Amino acid sequence: MSPSPKSGSKAASRSKRVPRSQPRLNPMMACDTAFRVVARRCLADLAANHAATCTGDEEALHQMRVALARLRAAISFFSPMVADAQRRQIWAKLKWLHRQLGTVRDLDVAIGRLETSGKQRPDDYRFWKTKRAESHRGLARALRSASYRRLIRDASAWIESGPWATGDGKHAASKRASPIAAYCAGKSMRWQEKLLKKHRKLRDMGAKKRHRLRLFNKK
Repeated sequence: MSPSPKSGSKAASRSKRVPRSQPRLNPMMACDTAFRVVARRCLADLAANHAATCTGDEEALHQMRVALARLRAAISFFSPMVADAQRRQIWAKLKWLHRQLGTVRDLDVAIGRLETSGKQRPDDYRFWKTKRAESHRGLARALRSASYRRLIRDASAWIESGPWATGDGKHAASKRASPIAAYCAGKSMRWQEKLLKKHRKLRDMGAKKRHRLRLFNKK
């Protein structure tokens, strides 16, 4: 039997979210402060939806995946100033969590579409329902594991006081202290130019490259 609840899952997961008391972003906020504000919110959303995801709540799982995507995007966006020896390790751990959440979320979406399509369900429908239940249980084990606890602990410590925060050199310190408005304008423009350049080659792209472009567009 699938552990995922049906009705009321969205309301239930929303009620579990942690109130956000972090400061709001503003144009003159320093980049290092802005990164921490965004990253803390992402970790708070992961924590707020952790318990419900472990019990099979599909909406809570979706919210965890969204929070993780936003955290990874923030690390990429602020990459010039958060680069240090620990970032690669943190990124690898976040990638591990992304795989754990993504596999189960994809099954949730696929089965949800089958259930609401109005069409006759395929012969292997029960197999995929069983597969989803098994995947949810595996995800719950991963989220309750020491590996997950270390990930959250290490990511939080790195965000607050990783080597990047005290990097040597006036140039690094200047980047961290620069107002977010100016940095965001330049970074967003470069990302947009890169996206448009790749878009011109869309028709010639294979499936993998199109998928990478889609992910970059979401970022």
